[in-house]
Amino acid sequence: LKRMTVDEKIDQMFTVGCNQLGEIIKKMESGELGSISATYQVAGFSAKDYNRLQSLQLKKSRLGIPLILHGENLHGVRHPLCTVFPTNGCLAATFNEKLAGEVASATAKEGRALGITQLYAPNVDISRDLRWGRTEENFGEDPYLTSVMGERIVKNFQKNKVAATVKHYLAYGLGEGGLNLAPAHIGEREVREYMLPPFSACIKKGKAWAIMPSYNEIDGVPVHASPLWMKKVLREELKFDGVVVTDYGAADMLVYCHHIADKPVEVGKILCDNEIDMEACGYYGYNDEFRRLVKDGKYPIAKVNKCVSNILRLKFRLGLFEHPFVDERGESKLHSARTVALSRKVAEQGIVLLKNKGILPLKGNEKIALIGPNADVAQLGNYVAYDYKETCYDGEYVAEKAPTLKTVFEESGKPFEYAQGCDFHKTDEESLNVAAKIVRNADVVVLAVGDNSKDGACGGKQEDLVKLGKSDKAVTSGEGYDLTSLELTKAQRSLFEKVAECGKPIILVLYGGRP
Repeated sequence: LKRMTVDEKIDQMFTVGCNQLGEIIKKMESGELGSISATYQVAGFSAKDYNRLQSLQLKKSRLGIPLILHGENLHGVRHPLCTVFPTNGCLAATFNEKLAGEVASATAKEGRALGITQLYAPNVDISRDLRWGRTEENFGEDPYLTSVMGERIVKNFQKNKVAATVKHYLAYGLGEGGLNLAPAHIGEREVREYMLPPFSACIKKGKAWAIMPSYNEIDGVPVHASPLWMKKVLREELKFDGVVVTDYGAADMLVYCHHIADKPVEVGKILCDNEIDMEACGYYGYNDEFRRLVKDGKYPIAKVNKCVSNILRLKFRLGLFEHPFVDERGESKLHSARTVALSRKVAEQGIVLLKNKGILPLKGNEKIALIGPNADVAQLGNYVAYDYKETCYDGEYVAEKAPTLKTVFEESGKPFEYAQGCDFHKTDEESLNVAAKIVRNADVVVLAVGDNSKDGACGGKQEDLVKLGKSDKAVTSGEGYDLTSLELTKAQRSLFEKVAECGKPIILVLYGGRP
C-alpha cells in the first residue's frame, strides 16, 4: 500500500467490464485498458481465457497485483459448463447443513477451476413478503435456518480459497408491496432481531471475506449510504474486515432512485465515507473527478487507504499473489457424475409432499394424463446459463440438457398422453377442452403448474422474451419478476378447475420459487 500511487489505489476500487471476458482481453492487448483490479463474468469463457487475462494484468500492474474474477453462484456457478443445483428454497427444505456444505465445496471447486475466486453467494436475505421474485434465492423466512445454512456455505467456499460474498446486506426481503428494490419499512430493533442474525453468523462464525449491500432503503436511508449499518454495525460491532462490493448499479441509484446525491463525485464520497471498498460494475462514483479530489488533498487519502487495504487483504487471503493462474486441465472435471449425483440428492431430500390421499405411490399400470405449463419445461431456477442468442458463447450448455417431466415419462416407456392446457399466463377454450378430453380418458392426472423462472435468466423485461421468440413463457419468479398475489395465475387456475371437473385423481406437481 505504501508503494502505491493514488491512481494505482483507486484503480483497485472498482470492477471493469461485465460478462464478456474476450472483450476485456482485446482492450488490454490493444492498450485501450490498463491495469484492472477485478472483473465480473456470467457468460461463457475458458480457464485459458482467464489465464490469458491474468497474465496481461500482471504485466500491466507495476507492482504485480493480480485481479479477482467475480461470478454468480446462487445454486451453482452461472457458467454454461458448470453443474446446476436446486435453488436455495429446495436446499433449505432439506434441513441438511452438511449437504449445503457439500454443495458449497462442489461449486467453489468448479468456480476455482475456471479462475473465479469470488462468488456472489450465499444469499441470506429473510423472505418476509413472498410475492418478491427473489424469494427463490433465499432459505426462507426463518433467521436460524438461514444462519446455519449461510455459515456452512461461507466456510466451505473459503476452505476452497473462494471468497463468499454474503448478500444482500440488509433487510432486502421485505420491500414495500413485495417489489424488488422497494424500501423496507422496518425499525432498527426488528432489523437486529430478524434480519441481521444470518449476516452476523456468516461474519462472526463463518469469517466471510466479502459482503454485498442491498439496493433498498431501511427506514428511509439507502443501505449503501448508511453510517449505522455500514460502519457502526458492520465494521465496528461485527468487526468485518473483508471487502464490501456494491450491488450492480447501486452507486448511480443514489442519484436517480434515492435522490441523495446530484452527481457521481458525490456518490464516490458517500461510498468511501461508508467504507464501501469496491464499486461494481464500472466506476460511477469512484470516477476521474473523485480521483482528482484525492490527488488535490480535498478528500482524505486515509479513507481510500482503508478500502484498498481491504481489497489487497482479500487478494492475499485468496492466495492470488502466490498462485495467480489455474490448471487449465481442471476444466474437464466440471459437471462430473459426482456433482450431478449431489444435485440429485438435494432435489430428492428437498422435495416436499404436502398431502397424499392414497394416490401415491402409483401401481404402475395406470393410464396417465400429463397436463400443465410446467410438464414440458425444465425449471432450474433463475441465474442459470441458458443458450440464449445474446450470450455470445458457442460451446455446450449444461442447462439445455436438463430433462423435462414429459421427457422422463417418454423415457419410462409407460403409457401417457400430454396436453399443455395453458401457458404460464394465458389459455383459451380450445386448449382447455383438449386437456379435459385427455383427462377423461385417463386413470390419473399429473398436473404440473406453478412458477416460471427459466426465461428470467436472460435478464431484462417481459418484452425481451418477445424478441427471443418466447412470448408464451411469461416469467413469474426471479430477480425483477415480482407478483401481486401468491395464487396461481388466472390461466392456471382455469386449467385446474377444468381438470378437476373431470373427477379423476390429481397428482399436483407444484414448481415454485415461492410458496
